[in-house]
Amino acid sequence: RASEEYYYADFERAYNGELKSDIVVLGSSRAFVHYDPAIIEDSTSLSCYNLAIDGGCQSMQFAIWKNLILNNELPKVVVQNVEYLSFGKRKTLFEKERYLPYLHESYFFKPLSLIDTKLWQDRYIPMFRYHGQWKLIKDAIGAFLGHPPRNPYNLYKGHKYKKQDFEGQEEINDFPLDPSDFELGKTLLDELVSDCKLNNLDLVLCYSPEFDNGANAPNEQVDEIVAFYTEIASLHEHVVFWDMRNMDLRADKHFFADNYHLNQQGATLFSKEFSSRLRQHLNR
Repeated sequence: RASEEYYYADFERAYNGELKSDIVVLGSSRAFVHYDPAIIEDSTSLSCYNLAIDGGCQSMQFAIWKNLILNNELPKVVVQNVEYLSFGKRKTLFEKERYLPYLHESYFFKPLSLIDTKLWQDRYIPMFRYHGQWKLIKDAIGAFLGHPPRNPYNLYKGHKYKKQDFEGQEEINDFPLDPSDFELGKTLLDELVSDCKLNNLDLVLCYSPEFDNGANAPNEQVDEIVAFYTEIASLHEHVVFWDMRNMDLRADKHFFADNYHLNQQGATLFSKEFSSRLRQHLNR
């Protein structure tokens, strides 16, 4: 935690109650590269921080959310990027090392243990979590000796553009969600909705663009998830849902790094369009 490594910087700021922002963005890697706080701040005149994480399914995002609201001054607006891939939980805890210093907190441990059922070993057996983690041990020793971090923080308020040309297959072939994962995703989103209502926060659910050249196979589960988001927004005055998958750029590979992630050019256009909608929403 004292190492100032890239992996821990935002977690640590929130954990220490140092993360004060009017707008916070939650989500997976898509949110991480799609929502530029600088553009959002310029458009809305409100401070913004991107707390999205690579590989972050909803149970992982939920831990980040609880770390924020339990330790910091509350934001005014919560932006949750919603999507198919991060609904529910993963099969493995991606970038597990990011969470190791915080497993003593139940709000980290409980949602993460839904993914890694052996996480109790890391929490309760002294030093077990660092078994074989030589890079982390070296980072800790370096921090103790006053050395600079191995991976210094290089983001702007949690955000970093994906700077590359389109890679990989064009068609999106989503794997089917397990019914239990589907129900877990609903439960976690319901709790986020409840947290925002309890604290009088605006909640914006946004489905950001994916590459779609017209060749993507139909996915009934995606339709069901979108219907769920739509229903949630219709039932709660403090919630809106924006399905922004149909932006004009969706079929142009020049705006994407791969079929799920916008590149810098695409993310800039998306952030401007999203910011415009958000400004109008807040001024309603």
